[in-house]
Amino acid sequence: MPPENVLLLAENISAGYEKLKILDDVSFTVGSGQLLALIGRNGAGKSTLFNVIAGITDKWEGRVVINQLDITNRTSHFIYQHGISYMPQGGRIFNQLTVLENLLFNVKGNTIRKQNIVAVIEKVIAQHAPVLWEHFRNRILPRMNRNAGCLSGGERQAVSLIRTIINDSPVYFFDEPTSGLSLPVMTELQKLLHEKSKAGCAIVFIEQKINWSLSMCNKVMVMQRGRLVYTGEPDYLLNNETVLSGLLGAVPENQPNNKILHI
Repeated sequence: MPPENVLLLAENISAGYEKLKILDDVSFTVGSGQLLALIGRNGAGKSTLFNVIAGITDKWEGRVVINQLDITNRTSHFIYQHGISYMPQGGRIFNQLTVLENLLFNVKGNTIRKQNIVAVIEKVIAQHAPVLWEHFRNRILPRMNRNAGCLSGGERQAVSLIRTIINDSPVYFFDEPTSGLSLPVMTELQKLLHEKSKAGCAIVFIEQKINWSLSMCNKVMVMQRGRLVYTGEPDYLLNNETVLSGLLGAVPENQPNNKILHI
């Protein structure tokens, strides 16, 4: 078993469809308090890696341990309840369910219920994300009993983010969490994730906004064609534009007010 401060261990993960290999012998660890950015071009295999570890993709090889519990070949529901809170790409909000039902979907344990969910949300996000809290209170809360199809793209992303972050887990996965969010809420998201990190959780996120990612993580992995080609400190990539350009084909500008860079 991994050391106690290692909350996520992935060993020799390979996956694909028929003859197409998407992940090729990927191994890494994430420790307590780490904020790990997984970056790379579209199609590199990042989301597939998340889906393998979260139990959504079932055709794969390797081993995964979460918080000393071997979850290899466990169901996605078991993994979610025992180890990982996962915000998937696109948010995965169900239009046929109400906003409230979406927020309660897959809640862990019995501490979050219909009767107290608004109080839980306020406790978790109001202090460090007041803009997000006001957005929830003014735009989403009045429509809690309506089908989620009434929400805009940004509101759906906010619901998915809130649903993920209110659950207590040792490990959190976020796949492109800033998509559709305003710049103030993106800044607040950094604060929320740092609070989870300070509490000892392990945070892993995929993000196309490179300077946003590198400015907040304390560990970064770069994936190319299903393999990890760099694991290390984010400052090294920020201070070595040639290396970053070679890995990603994109370099963040050094100006203090630069725009968010996408790859």
